[in-house]
Amino acid sequence: MNKFLKFSLLLVIGLPLLAVLGIALFIQFQDANRFKPTIEQQAIEQAGINLSIDGSLTWSLYPLGIDINDMQISDQHGQAFASIKRILAQVDLFSLLKGSPSVHTLLLDKANNIRIEC
Repeated sequence: MNKFLKFSLLLVIGLPLLAVLGIALFIQFQDANRFKPTIEQQAIEQAGINLSIDGSLTWSLYPLGIDINDMQISDQHGQAFASIKRILAQVDLFSLLKGSPSVHTLLLDKANNIRIEC
Protein backbone atom coordinates (compact mmCIF):
# COMPACT_ATOMS: atom_id res chain seq x y z
CA MET A 1 0.00 0.00 0.00
CA ASN A 2 1.25 3.43 -0.88
CA LYS A 3 2.73 5.47 2.00
CA PHE A 4 0.63 8.48 1.05
CA LEU A 5 -2.56 6.42 1.14
CA LYS A 6 -1.65 4.98 4.55
CA PHE A 7 -0.92 8.43 5.92
CA SER A 8 -4.16 9.84 4.48
CA LEU A 9 -6.18 6.97 5.94
CA LEU A 10 -4.52 7.42 9.32
CA LEU A 11 -5.27 11.14 9.20
CA VAL A 12 -8.93 10.66 8.21
CA ILE A 13 -9.53 8.10 10.96
CA GLY A 14 -7.08 9.31 13.58
CA LEU A 15 -7.98 13.01 13.84
CA PRO A 16 -11.71 12.55 14.53
CA LEU A 17 -10.91 9.73 16.95
CA LEU A 18 -8.38 11.94 18.72
CA ALA A 19 -10.92 14.78 18.94
CA VAL A 20 -13.57 12.48 20.47
CA LEU A 21 -11.02 11.09 22.91
CA GLY A 22 -10.00 14.61 23.93
CA ILE A 23 -13.61 15.64 24.55
CA ALA A 24 -14.29 12.44 26.52
CA LEU A 25 -11.21 13.01 28.70
CA PHE A 26 -12.18 16.64 29.32
CA ILE A 27 -15.68 15.62 30.39
CA GLN A 28 -14.32 12.86 32.61
CA PHE A 29 -11.76 14.93 34.48
CA GLN A 30 -13.24 18.46 34.56
CA ASP A 31 -15.92 19.20 37.14
CA ALA A 32 -18.69 21.13 35.41
CA ASN A 33 -19.66 22.84 38.69
CA ARG A 34 -16.55 24.98 38.54
CA PHE A 35 -18.19 26.89 35.67
CA LYS A 36 -21.18 28.06 37.78
CA PRO A 37 -19.70 31.49 38.61
CA THR A 38 -18.71 32.04 34.97
CA ILE A 39 -22.18 31.18 33.67
CA GLU A 40 -23.83 33.43 36.24
CA GLN A 41 -21.44 36.31 35.47
CA GLN A 42 -21.87 35.95 31.70
CA ALA A 43 -25.67 36.02 32.11
CA ILE A 44 -25.38 39.38 33.88
CA GLU A 45 -22.88 40.83 31.41
CA GLN A 46 -24.39 39.51 28.17
CA ALA A 47 -28.13 39.48 28.90
CA GLY A 48 -28.61 41.63 32.00
CA ILE A 49 -30.33 38.84 33.97
CA ASN A 50 -29.38 37.41 37.33
CA LEU A 51 -29.03 33.63 37.47
CA SER A 52 -28.70 31.54 40.57
CA ILE A 53 -27.75 27.93 39.86
CA ASP A 54 -28.74 25.98 42.97
CA GLY A 55 -28.38 22.48 41.54
CA SER A 56 -25.49 20.65 40.00
CA LEU A 57 -23.93 20.97 36.58
CA THR A 58 -23.08 17.78 34.72
CA TRP A 59 -21.57 17.09 31.32
CA SER A 60 -23.42 15.27 28.58
CA LEU A 61 -21.24 13.36 26.10
CA TYR A 62 -23.99 12.55 23.62
CA PRO A 63 -25.40 14.93 22.72
CA LEU A 64 -22.40 17.04 23.63
CA GLY A 65 -23.46 19.65 26.15
CA ILE A 66 -24.02 20.60 29.75
CA ASP A 67 -26.93 19.79 32.05
CA ILE A 68 -27.90 22.58 34.48
CA ASN A 69 -30.24 21.74 37.37
CA ASP A 70 -32.39 24.01 39.57
CA MET A 71 -31.87 27.51 38.24
CA GLN A 72 -33.58 30.67 39.44
CA ILE A 73 -33.80 33.76 37.23
CA SER A 74 -34.22 37.26 38.67
CA ASP A 75 -34.70 40.56 36.91
CA GLN A 76 -32.35 43.54 37.15
CA HIS A 77 -34.01 44.59 40.42
CA GLY A 78 -33.46 41.20 42.06
CA GLN A 79 -37.13 40.19 41.88
CA ALA A 80 -37.95 36.56 41.04
CA PHE A 81 -38.79 36.14 37.37
CA ALA A 82 -38.71 32.41 36.61
CA SER A 83 -37.38 29.07 37.75
CA ILE A 84 -36.20 26.15 35.67
CA LYS A 85 -35.80 22.62 36.97
CA ARG A 86 -33.40 21.46 34.24
CA ILE A 87 -31.70 22.86 31.15
CA LEU A 88 -29.70 20.83 28.66
CA ALA A 89 -27.57 23.06 26.44
CA GLN A 90 -26.25 21.11 23.45
CA VAL A 91 -23.14 22.47 21.75
CA ASP A 92 -22.72 22.33 17.98
CA LEU A 93 -19.70 20.06 17.48
CA PHE A 94 -18.47 21.81 14.32
CA SER A 95 -18.50 25.23 16.02
CA LEU A 96 -16.51 23.70 18.88
CA LEU A 97 -13.91 22.35 16.46
CA LYS A 98 -13.68 25.79 14.82
CA GLY A 99 -12.83 27.31 18.21
CA SER A 100 -16.02 29.34 18.66
CA PRO A 101 -18.53 27.09 20.44
CA SER A 102 -22.20 27.90 20.07
CA VAL A 103 -25.30 26.34 21.59
CA HIS A 104 -27.15 24.30 18.98
CA THR A 105 -30.17 23.20 21.03
CA LEU A 106 -31.57 24.31 24.38
CA LEU A 107 -33.95 21.90 26.14
CA LEU A 108 -35.97 23.17 29.12
CA ASP A 109 -37.68 20.96 31.68
CA LYS A 110 -40.26 22.37 34.10
CA ALA A 111 -39.77 26.04 33.33
CA ASN A 112 -42.06 27.99 35.65
CA ASN A 113 -42.87 31.66 35.41
CA ILE A 114 -43.24 33.31 38.78
CA ARG A 115 -45.98 35.89 38.79
CA ILE A 116 -44.89 39.29 40.07
CA GLU A 117 -47.59 41.61 41.29
CA CYS A 118 -47.00 45.31 41.62
